[in-house]
Amino acid sequence: FQSKHINSAVEKLLECSKGTSSYEQVHAAERALENMAESEAIDPEQCMEALSKHLLTASTADENAAAVTLLTLRALTKLVGRIPSQDIVEAIPGLRPTLFASLNGGGVDMRKAAIFLIVEMQSRLGDDVMQELEGLTASQEKLVQIYIDRKK
Repeated sequence: FQSKHINSAVEKLLECSKGTSSYEQVHAAERALENMAESEAIDPEQCMEALSKHLLTASTADENAAAVTLLTLRALTKLVGRIPSQDIVEAIPGLRPTLFASLNGGGVDMRKAAIFLIVEMQSRLGDDVMQELEGLTASQEKLVQIYIDRKK
């Protein structure tokens, strides 16, 4: 029952980032998604499932899809701390294409969101996450390592 409402809420909040939405509207939607991700009242696995559905279908080439991807990456970054480690490991193969696309294209905000998500996953899983994300360029790995070191 709750899963249906989580999916609906995530979908509606992500729609706020599309098209001609104002900055204030997008910012409010982003904060609401982050609050959902951090809320103890919402099952983190259901929230991850709802967010991942949109992330997997989004492309950074399309402006609307890029906005959805950005909000989704940011919400997932907040959510990672509440998800069991094994669920994160299982989600990485599905996240990998979007993370790589976000690191290789898009704007600065998109790259930062991808890096912050990788850093959060690394803080939960340790260096194993970097093995799961094999294929990052040397400069991307170095940048991720800088942010990992800053977080410590």
